[in-house]
Amino acid sequence: LGRTGYAFAGWNTEADGSGTSYMPGDIFSMGAGNVTLYAKWLDNIAPAVTVLMAKEDESPYTNDTWTNQTVTVSVYATDDGSGLASLEYSEDEGASWQPVAGALTYSEEGMHPLTFKAIDEEGNEGLETRMVKISRNGLVVTFTASTQSGDPYVSGNWTNQTVTADVYASHQQG
Repeated sequence: LGRTGYAFAGWNTEADGSGTSYMPGDIFSMGAGNVTLYAKWLDNIAPAVTVLMAKEDESPYTNDTWTNQTVTVSVYATDDGSGLASLEYSEDEGASWQPVAGALTYSEEGMHPLTFKAIDEEGNEGLETRMVKISRNGLVVTFTASTQSGDPYVSGNWTNQTVTADVYASHQQG
């Protein structure tokens, strides 16, 4: 006996589960009359969590990339089994949770870790993580090059020596 996405949980004498329940392996004594037993199924598939992210110019924001724009994050969850019980988010990697009550907006500079958790009526959990990175002032990139002899190399000059390039990036203070 099987049903995809569900675990068999026993039998019941009523379709709505309000009758007498029998667990798998229980002995059932059959009387003289007909008895109808209804299979009880428990959902064992986690809810599906969908996360959509957009920059303030309404273009898609790619997870874990830097932008200089405000990012709006929308999350949705569905559960075709037992039904959705809750949808929550964490901004501290799961130390605390808040209910999702609409889109989340991030405009402060820095890295913003997000974890979304959907729980269905059977207790199955669906998780999705995202990282929003915002830098309003940008990065300063410094490039230096030197020849094999240690002399500075000037871009555009021909040389027959090996050139070593060093690239440094730092956050621009605004």
